Amino acid sequence: MADRSNIIPFTGKKTKKQDPKLEKLKAGLEPSDTPIDLSARRDLAKQNDRRQVTRTVLSQFIGVFVVLKDVGLQPVSLYDISEDGLAFDLNQELGSFTIGETITMRIYLSHDMYFSFNVKVANMRSILGEAVNRHGAKVLRSSESYDAIQHFMKFLEAVASVAKKDHGDRVVSRTT
Repeated sequence: MADRSNIIPFTGKKTKKQDPKLEKLKAGLEPSDTPIDLSARRDLAKQNDRRQVTRTVLSQFIGVFVVLKDVGLQPVSLYDISEDGLAFDLNQELGSFTIGETITMRIYLSHDMYFSFNVKVANMRSILGEAVNRHGAKVLRSSESYDAIQHFMKFLEAVASVAKKDHGDRVVSRTT
């Protein structure tokens, strides 16, 4: 189960009634054999999020790197992304960035094609159970690739609304 130590319970706050499907998703009771409804997850994130923008949660997304001084490119796990910024996890063994630091990130579209952009670190916290430092960062408008990253974020949001998880139904066959 995920570490929920960063959740602050609010008492006495009135909440509107949620969709039963979202309640099951929130409680982790959604059957694993049903397709993942990313729209429901996005709705749940909207309800639980104080932000005013849609955030697309990503896991196991490969091809995102940060540039570390004196080390070079290091892979990070992109945790979520929105039109305002993104969150990524960096292995604790590699340390962390400081709040206010500007860093260069790269997103690889294939093994040899990437686009880079600059972000400014807005927050950082350690996720002890996962041995990572999670950084929240805002994409800098002055970045050469600002328009590209904005379109990429919109693309991910659009895909998230229709994407499904593969449960082994992908079949590769070779006919000769």
